[in-house]
Amino acid sequence: MPLLNQFQAFMGSILFGALILFSWSAFNRLFYRCRFLIIRLLFEIVFFLITVISYFAFLCNFTEGVLNIFYLLGLALGAFLYYRFYAVYFDNFFEKIAKHIEKNIIMPCKLKKKKFIAIIRHRKKRKEKTHEQEEIVKNEPTD
Repeated sequence: MPLLNQFQAFMGSILFGALILFSWSAFNRLFYRCRFLIIRLLFEIVFFLITVISYFAFLCNFTEGVLNIFYLLGLALGAFLYYRFYAVYFDNFFEKIAKHIEKNIIMPCKLKKKKFIAIIRHRKKRKEKTHEQEEIVKNEPTD
């Protein structure tokens, strides 16, 4: 295999490692408050399957399927470089986006849901109350 292909695969592994950790940071922030552990676990499995398959496709494209240890080291180096130098900035960015989504989308939806449930309960209580009054009127002795 030519040295140029090996160099391209190594540099691509570094970039791919940083990209995986970037995606993982966004994924974690997106599902940070997910209460359903099973759903989050399924999403994690799908996420890692997609990353493994895409990395394997990348290696097959550049190296004809040859796997050397320095490709995996490049993957780890890219993840380390992202974590060391860029994670702080992107985590703050993801936090701002998550707060914006929660403030403008999630909270209004929750409030509308609570309001809808309150209206239904109010109507149900009013219907029960009128039904009770009708029962009292029916049970009154007539003179």
